[in-house]
Amino acid sequence: MILFFSFPFSFLFGVYLVQGTPSQSTSNTSSVDVFTSVEQLKGLSRLESFLSHLLDEYVNGKYHIDALQVVKDFSSEMKKIQKAKELVGIDSFIGHPSNTFLLVRRFIKHWTELSNYLNKGSENELQKILKENKPSFPSSRDLLGCATALLRIQDIYQFPAKQIAKGHLNTNDQGPKLGADECFDLGYAAHTWKYFDLARDWLKETLLRMSQEYGYKGVLKRTRVLEYLAWAEYQTGNLPEAIKHTQSILEKKPKHKKGMEALKSYKAQLKYRQTYINNLDARLQANNRENQKDEEIKAYERLCRGKIIQGQPEEKLRCFYKTDDPQLVLKPAKIELVSVEPEIQILLEAITEKEIQEFKKKAKPKLIRVQAMNSSSAGENVYTDYRISRSVWLEDRDAKPVVTLNKRLEAITGLSLDENHSELLQVVNYGSGGHDEPHHDYLQVANNSSFTAKQRNRMATILLYMSDVSAGGATVFIEAEVIVNPRKGSAVFWYNLSKSGQLDKRTTHGSCPVIIGSKWVANKWVLENGQGVTRPCGLEQDE
Repeated sequence: MILFFSFPFSFLFGVYLVQGTPSQSTSNTSSVDVFTSVEQLKGLSRLESFLSHLLDEYVNGKYHIDALQVVKDFSSEMKKIQKAKELVGIDSFIGHPSNTFLLVRRFIKHWTELSNYLNKGSENELQKILKENKPSFPSSRDLLGCATALLRIQDIYQFPAKQIAKGHLNTNDQGPKLGADECFDLGYAAHTWKYFDLARDWLKETLLRMSQEYGYKGVLKRTRVLEYLAWAEYQTGNLPEAIKHTQSILEKKPKHKKGMEALKSYKAQLKYRQTYINNLDARLQANNRENQKDEEIKAYERLCRGKIIQGQPEEKLRCFYKTDDPQLVLKPAKIELVSVEPEIQILLEAITEKEIQEFKKKAKPKLIRVQAMNSSSAGENVYTDYRISRSVWLEDRDAKPVVTLNKRLEAITGLSLDENHSELLQVVNYGSGGHDEPHHDYLQVANNSSFTAKQRNRMATILLYMSDVSAGGATVFIEAEVIVNPRKGSAVFWYNLSKSGQLDKRTTHGSCPVIIGSKWVANKWVLENGQGVTRPCGLEQDE
């Protein structure tokens, strides 16, 4: 049996790990999930700008003699960060997942440590403001959420750890570079989630950035990194590397008892595998991330990367104008057919800029983290890691443009969208790493307590894009192999049910993680009842 090193909890993530995982939490308190809120992250960034100003006054004012060199160094680093933020603007700054990860990390580590240090001395303005705002600082849960968002982006889009560490998430992007400590935190987070292949890559980047070339001045020990790296190599089936790293540990600490026991076990397993060539522990195979994914998830991730195996027949796809409603005579609806079976349409200019701004204005103060029904939660809605976003429902009286929008969509689709025949408008915001794995919009009657005979099922979906997205964030349809990139003002329209009322499983779709930026959408679900004239029931079951 392999003896696992007695690893301590990470100095940043330990508290979180004791408390549980995102999917286990049922709290509705907004402060526990700052990482999902673009607006709260902006507020945190503004607070940091103010704190940075006070810190500069502290180290250059009457306290400059007493200030530790490490505090002065932190102040200099914060000046660079503030200049970078001013250069791109707060929206673009927060829209980069590496920036949000580093922002939350600074509050948990550096600003907290500075607050504790200042509390031991005489009172000053910086100490006072830090003390007042400390209860609203993000938690280690938020840090793990930000780290997981970066890992999700890395995993789905297959970005090398080295590329992200250098500050590149796409060809047009130059984000912040990550140092050894930050790379270690990401490696530790991947280790926590048992993403051992990702952990291995981040831990290798950690060792690289601890070298003299990078001038590392932190307190992280090389042997500690090697302990995690050896275990990650073992879990991914690379015993020679696990042995090499463990030997490096023993060179530094010859009496490391668990290291000696682990090395002995690694060597015994390697000899066994060399004797029985085809033998490979099934448990190690299971630790390969790709082996853990079902075919639907693999297809979803492939489409998120823009790879289509068999697309729609181009000769059947078309763009056309729709003028069969009085509202559309002077301004015809522009429609693009992107899939025939199932039929999926893109509605161009479906929502106006004025409507978008009004909906965002009304939604921002009310956004709460989306919950989902988990198979292990006995029907209870909980936070999950497969759906990361914030949403709010807007009634007609909440924003006057809702009525105008409904009338326009009725004209374009030919369906009734009054309050008895459709659900309220749902506004959704996805931050960096925000996503929604493959799902369908129709309700599974037997498993959904909100479904009633009076309400009937979600016959159709109108998904409105209220923003462009710098990178990522596409809507992908798994079976149809259709990729729809967010285009501000447009909408995607499809039927979830056949004319006979049968569930159309071909409409399974997902929202790809936002790489850079923020994604705003609105959902309008059209119900079965009240649509008999415009979409009469089919005579055949499969019609």
